[in-house]
Amino acid sequence: MGKGPNIALATRPEADDVESSTHAARKGLFARALAQGYLLRSELDSSLPAQALTDSERWLLLYSLRAAGIEVCDAKPQVAGSRKK
Repeated sequence: MGKGPNIALATRPEADDVESSTHAARKGLFARALAQGYLLRSELDSSLPAQALTDSERWLLLYSLRAAGIEVCDAKPQVAGSRKK
């Protein structure tokens, strides 16, 4: 007894794969968003489906994007500088 599979260790490699793939997807999203100055929700959803992140991780990602000055929007924003100040 005591030699049974450790559940945490048995599932950890799979968790590492998911974590590394979502990490790569998040990095790609940030790079694209920084280049564009915005990120479409459809880009976010297609790169990171809802089940890929916990609610807290998704909130942190959105918070980080906004903190970096990246607008997360439903449609491509108007040309920059077209807003009145």
